[in-house]
Amino acid sequence: FGMRDFTNIGHNPIFTAQAHRTLQQIGWRHGTDVLRSLVHGLLDGKPGAADATFVANRERAAGLVLPRSPGASKAASLDLATELRRATPEAASTAAAEALAKGLSPGSVWDAVRLCAAEQSWRDPGVLSAHAMTSMNALRYIAGHARGAGVQAMAMLQAVAWQVLYRDFLSARGSYDRDAPGLETLQPAETQADANAVFTAAAADARAAAPLALAAASHGAGELMATARHLVLQKAHEHHDYKFTAALLEEMQATDPQTAARLFAASLGYLRKPADRDHELWALVAGR
Repeated sequence: FGMRDFTNIGHNPIFTAQAHRTLQQIGWRHGTDVLRSLVHGLLDGKPGAADATFVANRERAAGLVLPRSPGASKAASLDLATELRRATPEAASTAAAEALAKGLSPGSVWDAVRLCAAEQSWRDPGVLSAHAMTSMNALRYIAGHARGAGVQAMAMLQAVAWQVLYRDFLSARGSYDRDAPGLETLQPAETQADANAVFTAAAADARAAAPLALAAASHGAGELMATARHLVLQKAHEHHDYKFTAALLEEMQATDPQTAARLFAASLGYLRKPADRDHELWALVAGR
């Protein structure tokens, strides 16, 4: 039910996944109040345009047997990601379902959704575009923990359709750069830079720093990811900083190094930077 509708730009699956994550850590003996709050939030939606993708995707998912092939095809992922730039939610879901029915690996579909989510931050970095990544991460979490194959397929198809909804929602804003080149066009810089240099450059111009990030990631993205973790702990402004960074790093770990590097490079605009002010709690703890 958490992935039923797009009300409030996709917070329902985020709430569902985060409630499950939290209770797994603190214990289900605390579950009553959490689940009451969750159910109350899920009842906020109304039938209509916000749940149109659910109605159609439920029918697609019912007859879909997901392939067991573990690998991902970069070419197939890029083709689907390109389709997500121009298709309607209906057409994108149909294309994904047909490709899966023909044997396309689920990993290829998730890579396409990851690239599309990161591209929203690439075109319009900010708290609204951050939800394209955090909601796809939540839907993938739901797919990974669902027991029924139909629910797994449903979460994947909803993730595909919702990226189109994010694209349409965000592209109506004046700050959205429709003409920015796609992530597949990014090339690594010829010069090497360490993680701190990448983040410092991104503070001045995140898009210009993207090639530096790709070059830095060519020897492994571990230092970039560790720096992002440190900066969000030290300098988070509010909870979306944590949500976005955690979702991004988790998706990077779930894909191949080349795709992970592009996800990171495209996300520099929303990640915390070395010159950002420290959070008050960090200053308090560091002073002791």
